[in-house]
Amino acid sequence: MNNFTTDRTTKEIKNILIKLGFTPNLKGYKYLCTAINLTLNDTNLINNVTKQLYPTIALLHGDKPSCIERSIRHAIKVSYNSKKLFEINNVFACTILTPKEKPTCSQLISLLVEKVFINQL
Repeated sequence: MNNFTTDRTTKEIKNILIKLGFTPNLKGYKYLCTAINLTLNDTNLINNVTKQLYPTIALLHGDKPSCIERSIRHAIKVSYNSKKLFEINNVFACTILTPKEKPTCSQLISLLVEKVFINQL
C-alpha cells in the first residue's frame, strides 16, 4: 500500500476539483477528496466502490454509504450543469468527455486518481 496522502496531494486534489467546477460547500466535494485520497493509497478500492470505498468514507465522515454516493452524484451534476466539468479535457490534454457525457462516480474518481498519481511521479 502506497502512502500518497500528503498535504500537497490533498491541495492538488482540491485544486483540480475546483477547476472542474466542484464547490467546496457541497458534501460531495468533501467525499470526493476523501475517495481520491483513499484510492491513491489502495488502488483496489476503485474495483469495490459500493462494497468498500463508500462504507469507508461513511465511517470517516459519520454518514451512510448511500448518502456518500448520492452526495457525489449531486456534486457531479452541479459541476456538469455549470459546464466546468468539461475542463477535465484540458486537465488530461485530450478528450475524456463530450458535452453529452456525464461521468459516473467511479469513473470520475478513477480519472482523478490517475491524474494525481501521474502528477506524483
